[in-house]
Amino acid sequence: GENQFAVRSGNPARTLSVPCITLDQFCGQENVPHIDVLKIDTEGHDLSVLQGAVQTLQSRGVSFVHIEFNSMTPRQGSAGGALMQIGAMLEDAGVGTVLDAREITAGYRLYRRHHPDVVIVDLAMQGSGLGGIDLIRRIRAHDQRARILVFSMHSDPIIVARALEAGAT
Repeated sequence: GENQFAVRSGNPARTLSVPCITLDQFCGQENVPHIDVLKIDTEGHDLSVLQGAVQTLQSRGVSFVHIEFNSMTPRQGSAGGALMQIGAMLEDAGVGTVLDAREITAGYRLYRRHHPDVVIVDLAMQGSGLGGIDLIRRIRAHDQRARILVFSMHSDPIIVARALEAGAT
């Protein structure tokens, strides 16, 4: 497939073949009974990764799945990085409902309406003047038991401390 790093940096891409196995095969070979957090960021091939993990997902072998995606609906030529397809596949595997909000106000409304088990917040997300830290504070004010995870590119300890002080888990 297309190497996103090479496309963004303007460097020429080269092909490198590597042996691959599915997550189901890996868990079987390595006798992995449970995965706490499954983080998937495969540049548009996320659905393929999940399709190779159906047995593990159906057996409740994964507690939490975090997927980075680029669009709600499939793009032409995409191998499955769209959230709608991924959400449908996860629900078919019995994982549960997948909710998504593109801006903070909508995210807070979804939280109040559905009370999800886990909330993932992007600190850089903006909407109606709110930032990710403000969303964490609002959710925490509404529900002290909410589980709020932050996955961020920020490594600044001050930003991390602010997210934790706001109520990130």
